Amino acid sequence: MQVLEGGLLHFIGYCSVLSMYYGIRLYLNGQMATEHLNRGLHLMPVKHDDDIFVRCPMCKTEWIDRDTFLRDTTLEINGYQVDFENLGMGLLYFTHQVDNCFSTLSIRAKEFFDLNPGKRYSERKTLQKDCPTYCLFKDNLERCKVQCECAFVRDLLHILQKMKHPNPR
Repeated sequence: MQVLEGGLLHFIGYCSVLSMYYGIRLYLNGQMATEHLNRGLHLMPVKHDDDIFVRCPMCKTEWIDRDTFLRDTTLEINGYQVDFENLGMGLLYFTHQVDNCFSTLSIRAKEFFDLNPGKRYSERKTLQKDCPTYCLFKDNLERCKVQCECAFVRDLLHILQKMKHPNPR
């Protein structure tokens, strides 16, 4: 797991969209910006050893495994940054809602794929006629009804939200 610096990460995510749909190529240090994302940008490593799932970079709280992390009610899922070239490399954002912290942790979507027993579609339909464009907005966590490969992650977001809030009001 790793926490990534938000500003640069968002920039690189948008580079992926610009490259894919508009043919615009942006470069960082002589390499295409999307290559940095695909390699796994290591800006602020959180996992320091094999004994923990993730560590908060701000308050240093540690979650020993994924189940402990998902059961923690002080963590709120509040975003998803898609990686259109590799959905597993997309980032799920969790904010640690405790006093003197409020840090946001970014964890690769692939770390949670096994929680979704649903169907995975092979075709991406981003920006096609029926696409609601949910994936283009980091803060949009809605489910998508289009039979698109990205719908798998949208369903995963729904599953994670239900796990975090099992009894909605």
